Amino acid sequence: MSSGAIPPAVWREFSPGDRIRPRRVLFARVTAVSHPDVANLAVSRGLQTIPAMDPRSNGMEHPLSNFEYRVGLGHDTHRLVTGRALIIGGVRIEFDRGLDGHSDADILLHAITDAVLGAAGLGDIGDAFPDTDPANKGLDSAIFLNAALDRVKGLGWSPVNLDCTIFAQRPKLVPYKSAIRGRVAELVGLPFESVNVKAKTGEKVGPIGREEAMSADAIVLLRRASS
Repeated sequence: MSSGAIPPAVWREFSPGDRIRPRRVLFARVTAVSHPDVANLAVSRGLQTIPAMDPRSNGMEHPLSNFEYRVGLGHDTHRLVTGRALIIGGVRIEFDRGLDGHSDADILLHAITDAVLGAAGLGDIGDAFPDTDPANKGLDSAIFLNAALDRVKGLGWSPVNLDCTIFAQRPKLVPYKSAIRGRVAELVGLPFESVNVKAKTGEKVGPIGREEAMSADAIVLLRRASS
């Protein structure tokens, strides 16, 4: 948006060293300079001080430009059956049924593994750990996630944050969310606050709502230093 499109009452020019009061100024343009002693743009109300930089000048790059970022999306669905333990996010859930699968059928760890591999361009969980391989039968899904993390870390990537959603009509997962979040954070190697776990029902619609299946989605952000 150009300054000509903004009413004069809400547009003001600023130079390095000026202070901005966010509640009074809606739009501001900061004059960027490339001098080594460039001043900082101080934002009032106790917000972090941000260096005023000209991205076109050599040696004055924005801190984010020192890293490369990738986003990965993962998904998994399994049918509910009798005679199986229900394990979600590495946590055992009390329920009269469990999820059917070649391994322990942990939908959340499968979705996270899928997201991690996808963000690094390494295919999906089915490519890495096929359900036709007898070696994967009955395995703890944490093994898959750890192996995927080792692969991406070998390429220089590290997780930044993770957001997950579990879809299940029953049981209610609210009492388990904190434990699941903590276990996932431990496995991925992130602080508790960098992992989010949400739980949704199927509103009694479709295979989730009819309690025929459960599913999970995960989104992960990876980062590595720019070469």
